[in-house]
Amino acid sequence: MSHDRGCICGRERYEYDDCDWIHCTKRKPKVSTSIISSANNRQVAGSHYSGKFQHWDWVIDTGVNYLIGNATKYVSRYPKKNGLQDLEKALHYVQKLEEVFCGGRDNNFVTEHEDRRRRALTELFIKENPDLNDMQREFFRVIVCCNSMEHFTQMRKLISDEMNGLRRDARDASRS
Repeated sequence: MSHDRGCICGRERYEYDDCDWIHCTKRKPKVSTSIISSANNRQVAGSHYSGKFQHWDWVIDTGVNYLIGNATKYVSRYPKKNGLQDLEKALHYVQKLEEVFCGGRDNNFVTEHEDRRRRALTELFIKENPDLNDMQREFFRVIVCCNSMEHFTQMRKLISDEMNGLRRDARDASRS
């Protein structure tokens, strides 16, 4: 049996047991779910990662590159962990990603089919993580399809605006 055409994983040609997408509802697990669950249920130092669809699973399932994975890690955790510092790190990764893109070293090119799959997985990630704010949701939507200078400008603006808001909030709090 093959997947229905509407399956989010888009792997119509695979048998259910052979589908390698971990979140596919038609897939039979190849490894013990207790192994998968224990890694996702345990966090070293803090509680900034939570949700049914965790960031590291999104990175693995979408197949994004190292720079995108790290930029999204810092954006996804900044409200719960290091605030401004995490956004500065995310911006640094976006800057490096832009250098790689402009230098012709980008290895993030994907087919139209893969692009649709990544976007669908990103929407699932956003849905499964309702604590993401508007900026975080938009950042994920832009970076997952990043293929133009306009996208880099948009990502930098999203992060910079959020950083300015955090700085303004900190100033206002210190005045109170």
